[in-house]
Amino acid sequence: MKARARIALCGIILVVVGASPAYAANPFKKYCTSLFFTPREAVSKWGREKIGQAKAWMDKIFLSTEGKIKGATKAAAIDPRGEYDGLWVRDNAINAKEVMDNPEIADAYIDWVRGNLKKHTLGGLGEPKFNSDGSPFNKPWGRPQNDGPGYVILRWTEYAEKKAKEGVSLAAHYDSNLDNASLKWYLEYVSHHWNDASFDLWEEEMGQHLHTMIVMQDGLEKGAALAAKVEPGGANSPAVLWYRQQAAEIRRTILENAWDPDRGYLRSTWRHDGGFVHKQEPLDIGAILGLLHTTTNPPVYRFGDEKVMATMAALEAKFSEIYRLNEQWSDLRYRGIAALGRYPEDVFHGGNPWVIATQGAAEYYFKLGEELLGTGKIEITEVNEKFFKRLMNGNPDFRAGRSFDKDSKAFKDVISAIEEKGDGFLSIVRTSTKADGFHAEQIARGYRPGDQGPWVENYVKEALGGDANRSDAGGQWLGAQLLVWNEASFRSTWRARTEFLAKRRRLGR
Repeated sequence: MKARARIALCGIILVVVGASPAYAANPFKKYCTSLFFTPREAVSKWGREKIGQAKAWMDKIFLSTEGKIKGATKAAAIDPRGEYDGLWVRDNAINAKEVMDNPEIADAYIDWVRGNLKKHTLGGLGEPKFNSDGSPFNKPWGRPQNDGPGYVILRWTEYAEKKAKEGVSLAAHYDSNLDNASLKWYLEYVSHHWNDASFDLWEEEMGQHLHTMIVMQDGLEKGAALAAKVEPGGANSPAVLWYRQQAAEIRRTILENAWDPDRGYLRSTWRHDGGFVHKQEPLDIGAILGLLHTTTNPPVYRFGDEKVMATMAALEAKFSEIYRLNEQWSDLRYRGIAALGRYPEDVFHGGNPWVIATQGAAEYYFKLGEELLGTGKIEITEVNEKFFKRLMNGNPDFRAGRSFDKDSKAFKDVISAIEEKGDGFLSIVRTSTKADGFHAEQIARGYRPGDQGPWVENYVKEALGGDANRSDAGGQWLGAQLLVWNEASFRSTWRARTEFLAKRRRLGR
């Protein structure tokens, strides 16, 4: 469509919609944006506007003491049902990463996690959440959740190392004497309990989880590096040797248990040991999120590992199949993008796509692109062939046994496709933006009368007001109205996009 025609059509839409407040949330507004901009331009414009908004809002909510303590946030800032009234250890550690550049927030957050060490909880240091006033939450819940301590170690070590550059002794945060509450307590907990069954990041299934194991492994690695600077005996001290030995054991356990050659993807859970659900198949976006949230060197799995690629392809394929919302992107030209959920059997609010899952997919592709630009080589195997089939629109040139170096046209085509696909995932999120510029927890999956599954009852109730005879294309927002993790995830994803594009420009790829 030529520019003049675009302007004319958008003008007609503006006349029809009018200048009412409803225009801000009207889907035609999003359509007009797409008339003026290419997908990349539309995503870029939206992202540049949103990145500052997300940071300012996160700073404000972490500093606020309205209905909560300073330095931590409720999982959802707008939550009429009260489903997220509390301070989750995992969520706060993930979210805090995006605001720790604010000294006041960083100090308050560390004060909170340090203070939690001496609170009497039912889950010990594996306690998943606290009341909004910071007091222990001692009611029935899915505990322990051992990814929380792993995340806390990551944030606290980052903070301690930064403060050390400002002249603050590392001993102020890590005390080799266990009589004194410090970061060491978290390292001791993880190093002695990593092999225990715990609840997953969705608080539903007990067992050993890839996501949790990856976070704990990275926490022990980072914590051991810091401990080596403080412990008497340094890197050869018993404590440091113990932390590194346990980190190595976690890595070994992951490599021995995660890959399922029959299913062709990394299992999210093994050694199932109870909980509230038992998934029919251990396919879960948590496996990807764990990789995105850690920086172990060398990583347990690279983003370009054939098994990670296969897992990403399996997630895309499954959610493309089960969500009616995704039918609009089923054509190969969309490179396999889809609104992604947590796991296929999910029934919460009808088991819909989640913003953090879909943004996580975008972040994965941007980080994959940056990694491939660094290695300068692409290898297609029987394991990752489906990944490249989706990415490259079914092009038969991208089949098992082929490899491409950085100077080949095929390599450059893959890099371009990765950029396009990452932006495609972000486009899905962009079009579900609320009028206030933020996102709800979930994006409606869609429904047609006659659909079957455990999710249907909840979906009809939540999205259709109980009317099971009405078809629904999906796309509207559901669940908590303002999930803090959404904003942290966006900032992390946008940073990955920025770094990938900058490296691509620098290398001329």
